[in-house]
Amino acid sequence: MKQSINQSLTKDNKNTGLIQKSPQRGDLGGLKLLRLFCIAAAILISFQNNAQIVISEILASNKNSIKDQFGQNSDWIELYNNSTTTINLLNWTLTDDSTQPNKWGFPSVNLAPGQYMIVFASDNNIKEPLPYLHTNFKLTASGEYLALYNNSGILVSGIIPGFPQQYEDVSYCLVDGEYIYINTPTPWAANSAELYILPPYFSTQRGLFSAPFQLSLTCPTTSTTIKYTTNGSAPNLLNGTDYQAPLTIESTKVIRAVSILNNSLSVSATNTYIFPDQVLQQPDVLPMYPTKWGTGVIADYGMDPEICNNPKNSNNIVSSFSQLPIISLVSKPSNFFSDENNDSTGGIYVYTTNNWERAASVEIFGSGNADNLQINCGVQLQGGQSRLPSNSPKHSFRLVFKPKYGPAKMEYPLFPAHADATSKFNTIHIKAGYNNTWFHSNGDQRKGAQYIRDVWAKNTLHKMGHVSVNTRYAHLFINGLYWGLFNLSERIDKEFMETYFGGSESNYDVIKDYIEVVDGNLSAWNEMIAAVQAGVENNADYYRLLGKNPDGTDNLAYPVYLEPVNLIDYIILNFYGANQDWDQHNWAAGRERVDGRKGFNFFAWDTERILENVNTNIVTKNSTGYVTEIFQKLMKNPEFKMLFADRLHKHLYTNGCLTPDSIIADWEKFAREIQPAVFAESARWGDYRRDVRQSSSALLYTEDIWQTEKKRLIETYFPIRSGILINQFKAANMYPNIEAPLFNSYGGTVSNTFKLGMSAAEGTIYYSLKGDPRQTGSSIAADTYAYNTPITISDNLVTVRARAKSGNIWSAVTEATFSNDILQSLELNRQNTPQLYNYPNPVRDFTTIECNLPESGNVQILVLSMQGSVIETINLGYHISGNFKYRYNASNLKNGVYIYQIQCGIHKLNSKMTVIK
Repeated sequence: MKQSINQSLTKDNKNTGLIQKSPQRGDLGGLKLLRLFCIAAAILISFQNNAQIVISEILASNKNSIKDQFGQNSDWIELYNNSTTTINLLNWTLTDDSTQPNKWGFPSVNLAPGQYMIVFASDNNIKEPLPYLHTNFKLTASGEYLALYNNSGILVSGIIPGFPQQYEDVSYCLVDGEYIYINTPTPWAANSAELYILPPYFSTQRGLFSAPFQLSLTCPTTSTTIKYTTNGSAPNLLNGTDYQAPLTIESTKVIRAVSILNNSLSVSATNTYIFPDQVLQQPDVLPMYPTKWGTGVIADYGMDPEICNNPKNSNNIVSSFSQLPIISLVSKPSNFFSDENNDSTGGIYVYTTNNWERAASVEIFGSGNADNLQINCGVQLQGGQSRLPSNSPKHSFRLVFKPKYGPAKMEYPLFPAHADATSKFNTIHIKAGYNNTWFHSNGDQRKGAQYIRDVWAKNTLHKMGHVSVNTRYAHLFINGLYWGLFNLSERIDKEFMETYFGGSESNYDVIKDYIEVVDGNLSAWNEMIAAVQAGVENNADYYRLLGKNPDGTDNLAYPVYLEPVNLIDYIILNFYGANQDWDQHNWAAGRERVDGRKGFNFFAWDTERILENVNTNIVTKNSTGYVTEIFQKLMKNPEFKMLFADRLHKHLYTNGCLTPDSIIADWEKFAREIQPAVFAESARWGDYRRDVRQSSSALLYTEDIWQTEKKRLIETYFPIRSGILINQFKAANMYPNIEAPLFNSYGGTVSNTFKLGMSAAEGTIYYSLKGDPRQTGSSIAADTYAYNTPITISDNLVTVRARAKSGNIWSAVTEATFSNDILQSLELNRQNTPQLYNYPNPVRDFTTIECNLPESGNVQILVLSMQGSVIETINLGYHISGNFKYRYNASNLKNGVYIYQIQCGIHKLNSKMTVIK
């Protein structure tokens, strides 16, 4: 009977038998190991059969198999007692180094006849408590030596000279005396003979090329044949060419290949090879591709010679392909362009209004070789009006990751510039843009093309302190054809909400556009709208929307419908840009439904019709049932109105993220990132409205025109828009006419002799070091002082808040946090501080603390005041070395700056966080 030492460990076998990443060029080392392995096979088979204990199975790329005691998918090694006696493993050793046989030794543990044992190869070196053993090395998926020695130092089992390349959730196990790949790992169980057919190896990986090369396809699974295609379709038994000899790759090509054994197929592997100089010659008419996309819509595939024949343009186009990541979307051409009106076979680029989904492969590569991914997935069209061929020839796509195509999630650091971005996705948008683009039917919008507006809005909402959609610019190729400049974007749905707000995805309501349900239901939304429409002028009604009593204290019996700071900042962002295509669509909001202690959060989405006319005024916009009605009703409440004034002052004054200097810096950053790609976009789509689907007054849109619009924004829009918006709010009686106080410094580290000066154009300045000078109801709060002379910052940490008051009218608040660098005097180890950070920072309620633990051990978090006194101690138990995350609840901390320290073993990591509520 089969027995298990580690049976209490979580067994979570969700393997699909599919891989995410195609082998790298360096994976040829795995082939060399395999050839050596084959030479030694006869000796090895005999050796394993005669061993008392054998290495019976390994999993060197564990994503969805069993988890260790820490909930981690560590790699693992399975041992099996092949003898008739119980063997104690004390002083037996495992090693991945042929020169170091005793690299990791077993504790005293018995392995009975016919019994299996799992040892996790995690590099954590854990021998106690039993039975969760961990070696002091990890397994290398590209292949390496692995051996087991007995307590006399004699080699008893091994994969020698080394196991070959390993694949995600595909185990390498001993069956009938030889090691084979199998689809489904079998920890603590007899190994299956279900052979895993390896996908073909490509001798050269995807990328950019300037010279022809020979491409070899090989498969280490014996007795297999290989079929490949070059038209984007997936090869199978009936489709494709038999591989016989190396292929000459001398022009842009997409190669898809499968291994075949006994009429069974491997997963398809795809590699795209792009020759940038040839992309410049991409023609308007292509063999096997239709000349029309549906009825009356002229197909457009070409790069414009007027652009590409200019050396300045062509040089920028070619260089741009190595400066942004490349997305290669590959599928059977008919999946995109078939004119057959059939939900199974019709083309998604022809029947654009249908939500059809087709099997595809997507690759991400380039950007300085930092990216390299291939994954099989589904593809749909994405968007609203932009789907219509009469409106736009350049459509957006949505990638979906499902077991029917490949992995259920894409695990990849898609947004490396965003520290708080997830690396696990079940869907991704590839956004083309629609409004203010060169292919729009409206001439003014064509002239306004920047390809930055929506990305800027999402980034700015994040800078304002909120969760926002992460984006990244990229070039898109479809079946090797250049398709233009796009941006990758997360999708706002229940998975997005769970990722960034916690809880369970099944508990979220997500609403968008025309009050459509993405996930969950409309119950809470409708209740919130009804409450707002009933009136929220008095504090009892307003606070109830926030889950509070009339005095502002929490009431757990009241659900929380609103996050007022998020709502206000979202409104300010859209009012600043004077969004012309909102709020009855192009928005999204999400809320956790079950716990009910967080209100709806609003997110920027398709924010393309902004920053057009600098004088446009939409501050009184009021759409029944939508976010602007919520806002306008709430503005009748004095407390909300004052909070709005405070947030407006925070963002549009001093160094706020909507001040001219801040916006111009951000805009310039995005412009620098995409400028070379703008030349490529011009060549691909800049002539569309002039030459293909002709519009009156259409031009050949070029990088020069893009620069003209950029100059208009930077020189004539951003410098004055903040002031115009403030005056619009004042004219609508939405912002106080009395100006907030000015400080001579707006925070940071100061000396003990620093004196803070304040001034105001009118009224008396009231300030507090303990909160808001204004008390609810407009009276002066306790611990508030009238300002007369500059004040000395004597505390190690202090947040100063000040308002001007004239009669019964209060200004918005001015605030700044000052600190002495007390960390210099605290006896703390600061050398590892850069490894520790938290986000968001400043913190309002929750923040994620993240670091790389230098060793495994018991983890303790200390939260300290700037004076060094311990405020809170959090014991988190044992954690393995490497990436560590903890979601910290800062809701009990007062405004200010705090030190937090992570202790693990002999190591102490320190950093600061600022709490502002």
